Amino acid sequence: MTWFDIDGQLYDEGGVSEKSLVAAGAVGWNTEQEAEAHSQPTNPALSLVTMDLSAFHQGNQDVNAAGSLVSDATAIPGFIQRLQEGSLWVRVAEIGLGAILLIVVASAVLKPATSAVKNSPAPKLASMVAK
Repeated sequence: MTWFDIDGQLYDEGGVSEKSLVAAGAVGWNTEQEAEAHSQPTNPALSLVTMDLSAFHQGNQDVNAAGSLVSDATAIPGFIQRLQEGSLWVRVAEIGLGAILLIVVASAVLKPATSAVKNSPAPKLASMVAK
């Protein structure tokens, strides 16, 4: 657990809550006394996270928009970083080629075989047998 002092309000958080506070710019401390000695002012992102934490600790777990907003904001740089990886584009190319292959095979299987029927000897044999 990590201690945070934001505008005189103490928070003892761990896990996702701790990561949300740190992502919003809060500095955590090992003990309550250290946190009280290093109180920090709030900023807009910290306001959102602390509002979410207060609602969560009061039992209102439906109010999660602020925390998800902060986690979404920190997810964007990670998403952009993953777009620059070569393995992602190899996988995209594999999926694209697989989709094209499926379309070609499906069109060949589902296409009426009119040209094959016209050129086959079966109608000629049937007409000869009928005579």
